[in-house]
Amino acid sequence: MVIGHPVIKFVAENRGCFSPSELAAVSSDVACGLSQNLLISIGSRIMLRKNLWTDAGLVNGALGYIAGVVFTDRDRTLPNYLLIEFDGYLGPPFLPEHPKVVPIHTFKGDFEHESKNCTRIQFPIVLAWAITIHKC
Repeated sequence: MVIGHPVIKFVAENRGCFSPSELAAVSSDVACGLSQNLLISIGSRIMLRKNLWTDAGLVNGALGYIAGVVFTDRDRTLPNYLLIEFDGYLGPPFLPEHPKVVPIHTFKGDFEHESKNCTRIQFPIVLAWAITIHKC
C-alpha cells in the first residue's frame, strides 16, 4: 500500500547505567515492549501496546491509523503527541470533527538489564500492517 507521506523515524530516549549504544541494543521484549526505532507516516496502520484507558477502548491490541504528529517543543527529540484514529475508541472526542482521534503521549518504561535499572521512553505502538496469530 502506498501512503503518499514521508516516513518519520523516532528514536527512543534511553536512560540507565549503560552507554546509549548499549541501551539502544536492548530489545523491545526486555524494554517494556517499547521499540528502539519507530518508523511511521501519516496513515500508517498501528497497534497500541499498552492499556491506557480500558473503558474507552485504548487497550493493548487496539488498532488505528496515524492521523498527525504534534511537536510543541522544538528541543525535544520525540514529538509531544501522536494523533491516532483508533477503530474502536469509545471515549469523549478530543477533536469534535474527528471523534475517534486521540492524542497519545510517550510512555516511560522502567526495566532491568544486566542487574541495572534502565528506562526507555517511546510511543507504545507498533506497526500493524500485518499482525501475528497471537494478536489476532
